[in-house]
Amino acid sequence: MSDHPNILLKILLHAVVAVPLALWGIALLLRADFFGLAPMMIAAIILARPVVEWLSEPVTQLFYPGGRPERPPPMYSIPESKRAKGMYEEAMAGLETIAEKYPQEPRAYITMVEIAIVDLKDPERASSIYDRGMAILRKDTDRHALTQMYLGNCSRLTERPEWLKKEQERVLSTQGIELTEPTVPEHFQSPNIRRE
Repeated sequence: MSDHPNILLKILLHAVVAVPLALWGIALLLRADFFGLAPMMIAAIILARPVVEWLSEPVTQLFYPGGRPERPPPMYSIPESKRAKGMYEEAMAGLETIAEKYPQEPRAYITMVEIAIVDLKDPERASSIYDRGMAILRKDTDRHALTQMYLGNCSRLTERPEWLKKEQERVLSTQGIELTEPTVPEHFQSPNIRRE
C-alpha cells in the first residue's frame, strides 16, 4: 500500500513555505550578506522530513508491505503464564483487559471461554462470555471460531457415555496368549537355509 501521493502532497505543501525562504536566502547571499544562510537552512529543515519520507518509501514497503500497523498486537503471554500457574482469575482479568482494548480480537473470548469451562468448571460464566463475544465480534469467521470452540469446550462438561466408561475401565491382560515362534512361509525360504 504505497503512500506516494500523500507524501508528494506533503512535499508540495512544505515547498510553498520553503521555496520563498530559500529564494530570500539566495538573494541575501548574492548581496554578500551571510545572514542569507539562515532562511536557506530553515527552508532545508522544512523540506527535509517529507523528502526523506518520500525517498525511504520503497525501503519501508520491504518491511511493512501492508503499511505500518496502527497499534501493537495484544500480548497474551501474561494471561497464559498465569493460567499455567493455576492463577485462573488473574488470567481472566488479563484477558478481560485485552478484550476491552481489542474488542474485535476473538482469541481473548475463546481463551476466556476455555478457562471458564475447563479450569473453573463454570458453564454459566462461559455462556456469558460467549454471548458477549458474539455480540461484539463483527467478522463471520471470528464468530464461527468462537462458536466452534464454545461448543467443543461445552462437550467436555457432559457425562461420558456408559460404553466409553466401560471401555476405559477395562484392563488389558496378556493371560491366555501363547507365545510361539514365528514361521516363515515356504516361498520366502531360501534353499540354502535349513530350519531345524
